[in-house]
Amino acid sequence: MSKINVRNIAKFDYESVCNLIKNSLGYDNEFAVLSARLNRLTDNGYITLVAEVNDMVVGFVGFLVMSAYEFEGDYIRILALASDKEYQNIVVGTALLNTVEKYASDNDISTIVLSSGAERTKAHCFYENRGYHKYGFGFKKEM
Repeated sequence: MSKINVRNIAKFDYESVCNLIKNSLGYDNEFAVLSARLNRLTDNGYITLVAEVNDMVVGFVGFLVMSAYEFEGDYIRILALASDKEYQNIVVGTALLNTVEKYASDNDISTIVLSSGAERTKAHCFYENRGYHKYGFGFKKEM
């Protein structure tokens, strides 16, 4: 297996991330709209990392460091994590999670949270196999 390189996103990665959002997560985005959104997210402190294999982006994770109302200290909320379907069984997702966990450790952050759609049962197993546990329900209302 080739080495997985995880690094900060660059503007030249936007098209690959757009494809991952569409093909792996199932959200269709126009490239121009997504590019503007990625710029806005970066400008607002969101962190986006990409995973490369042989200089090809095959996964990404986006997260934000946040403060909690219910406990002291910061936590990380993972907002998106995806890997190319052809690379899902070669630990791309694990490499991305490990990088987020190292970031948490390096910055004295003790909690990482994420949401995963109810229908994404394979993703639930992936997270549970890496020590994450279900702790609540998410709700959504579109306006």
